Amino acid sequence: MPTKVEVGAIGQNVARVVATERAHQGLSLQDVADAMTAAGRPISRTGVHRIETGLRRVDADDLEALERVFKITAHTLMRGGAVQLYETDDQEKFARKALQWIAAAERAGVDLGSLLTLKELNDQATDLHRRQQERAAKDPIYRAKLARQARDFNRALGE
Repeated sequence: MPTKVEVGAIGQNVARVVATERAHQGLSLQDVADAMTAAGRPISRTGVHRIETGLRRVDADDLEALERVFKITAHTLMRGGAVQLYETDDQEKFARKALQWIAAAERAGVDLGSLLTLKELNDQATDLHRRQQERAAKDPIYRAKLARQARDFNRALGE
């Protein structure tokens, strides 16, 4: 009799992101199952539920279908969502973490209107972008990392 393979940390991240994205996008289990089937990965709504609860392991074919359904990258699915960070210097890490926390909180339905004005958020994003461009001009490895991040972001948006 085959032994059951436990869902690891990455699988748990995928489960959490699938549940969060499904709720955020207002999709039912059946909606996700139908969309995955249309994307070439047939699955029942019970199968989707088992993914969300960590009772079903996700393979590469599942990840590809989930990317198409939720319009997010496999990296985002495996790393637990947009709040995960690449290692950067402290100021940039803080700014990026704050912006990603805000985006995740809004996806979860948290009203942040009283915490930041749109202008403050825009100013922070503009400052972060300026610092990234200055660093990218000096560091080709960092420039390549920013290009990969931009490509992943645009891919997640379906562009």
